[in-house]
Amino acid sequence: MPVDLKKIPDVSCRPKMPEIKRWLVLFSFLVIVYVFILYFFTNLVGSFYFILVPAFFVFSGFYFVFFVFSLKHVSANAWDKQREAVILQEVRRGRRSLQILAAEYCTAHSFIDTPFTPAINNLLNNENVLFPQCSWRGEDNIRLSQLARSEGRDEEHHISVLFAELAKKIAIPLSQLPGSNPVMLLFEASSSIADDKLDNLWSQAWQAVGIQQSYTSINGSGPKVIDDWLDNNIRSKAVLLIIGLQYVPEHTAMSAEVISGILLGNRLTQQKIHPLAIIHRPELVLKNTDYQNNMITQALDWVPVNADKLKHLWISGVLGGTDECQVLMHSLENELLTEIDRKKGIHNFSDFIGGPGKASMSLAIAAATQSVNQKPEYHFLIIQESASANIWGMVISPCFITKDST
Repeated sequence: MPVDLKKIPDVSCRPKMPEIKRWLVLFSFLVIVYVFILYFFTNLVGSFYFILVPAFFVFSGFYFVFFVFSLKHVSANAWDKQREAVILQEVRRGRRSLQILAAEYCTAHSFIDTPFTPAINNLLNNENVLFPQCSWRGEDNIRLSQLARSEGRDEEHHISVLFAELAKKIAIPLSQLPGSNPVMLLFEASSSIADDKLDNLWSQAWQAVGIQQSYTSINGSGPKVIDDWLDNNIRSKAVLLIIGLQYVPEHTAMSAEVISGILLGNRLTQQKIHPLAIIHRPELVLKNTDYQNNMITQALDWVPVNADKLKHLWISGVLGGTDECQVLMHSLENELLTEIDRKKGIHNFSDFIGGPGKASMSLAIAAATQSVNQKPEYHFLIIQESASANIWGMVISPCFITKDST
């Protein structure tokens, strides 16, 4: 569940103690009334009752009011103390983060023989591979980017080869963990190949590489999976493997064929693998809202890091010309992102490789991680989910961030 500090109740209202002058006025009034009563109805004028009785009533009332006032203050103090504890707990929860243990991707920039050789410089330079060409369906003059193919291979054979290469990359960090260490798999695919077939091909690649650990598939999509993991599995020894895939998609125009994989571990429990970078809690902006500025501010605070430390902005899944893109571009003018170089620091995948589909999150994280591993800088990611169209923001940072305590 996203952390929202705005939903925390305000401090308790505290009653004001009646001013002293009001008690003096009340005391004077009672003295006058009591003198009137003594003068007309008794023979006690001039006795000590002249002062004692009004004083008794005034001080009794004062004591009662002060007692009630004290009880309300004790209750308010208890409320505020509990509120401070909740704020501290929520801030700690918001500032949880995960280690990025592996980050691999294959795009149209990659070579046939070495599909997962790092091509981060191509992405950092926004090298355009999005141009009109023949699609996998034989459609002519379709603007898209495609993975390099060998002639004579059908799509299933090609994807099985790519899965095998990706599994080899993932096997390297996993080999440092015990064979019994749990691996949770989120598999996100945009493809005309059936999901069951893709799952089977990935399972075959996993077994062929000889990875000792077995994996358990989980449901979910996009950054919400990371958000939920930070809430519910922060102390687990399990690692989270996210495979993002868009291959031979149903809708080819402006699409990008991509395969990417990231391996995430908990900072509290994982000590064997040296992390490449740190991913911080994602922050959500609901569809059709214009609160990107608030999202950016809160996502930065979860690190925490000042906006002037951001050097790169990765935009994934946001198609140009849409309302979401226009609102997003407007928010980029905000003072939080003015330090990012507009020519060299902004990388919108839709502009130079096409829309990555369900691989939007894993590709952005993998690209930012490889860049951080090359040069330790802060990266901000803006990701739009293909299913819900919700927009998320998150920070990828170097590994020198203080370790989580919760």
